[in-house]
Amino acid sequence: MNSTTPRRGLACVLAGVLGFASLLFAAPSQALTGETGVDRFGGCLAAQKSGQLLLLVDESSSLKSSDPDANRVKAAQYLAQQLVDYSSRTGVEIDVSIAGFSSGYRQSLGWTTLDAASLAQIDSNLDGFRERNEGNETDYWSALDGARAELAQAPRPAEGRSCQGLAWFTDGKLDFSTSDTTKPFAPNVKLDTQDGVNAAIAAA
Repeated sequence: MNSTTPRRGLACVLAGVLGFASLLFAAPSQALTGETGVDRFGGCLAAQKSGQLLLLVDESSSLKSSDPDANRVKAAQYLAQQLVDYSSRTGVEIDVSIAGFSSGYRQSLGWTTLDAASLAQIDSNLDGFRERNEGNETDYWSALDGARAELAQAPRPAEGRSCQGLAWFTDGKLDFSTSDTTKPFAPNVKLDTQDGVNAAIAAA
């Protein structure tokens, strides 16, 4: 088996979920012109034979109209199933964590080795997101800040570099609600008017 097989295999795994998910490569790497996050993550896994993937799922109320059939959940479950098959074929060990976000970041499942034995637990955890569509905001800044902290606490290999990725499942609609608050990325912008909300969205 050549070293590019896991990379190509991961690209095939993600091909079926890209309508609802995007993957960001979080591991340190040299610039690779023209390569996507999937390419880089797959290349790192091919070299290191292990990695961590955070599944980040939208919980905002806009999903009631944009995703009434919970396709984001189906996509995440499909990805988990395909990654189990991928891991079995290639010998690559993948740890996953699951989190949700709306106005903030919320961990749903801590780091768990993804394999046939853990798949039912992971699938059940993801299934819980079908009804989680009541969040009053879609705050990507807070979501990514929480994800960064989560990945920083992930298990590290004894040798070699860490391969980390973030797959998030969202309708893509950045949204804040009017409230007597500010956001960390725009501390001087109050969200108590629609103009303030618009300014915060522009700053995010």
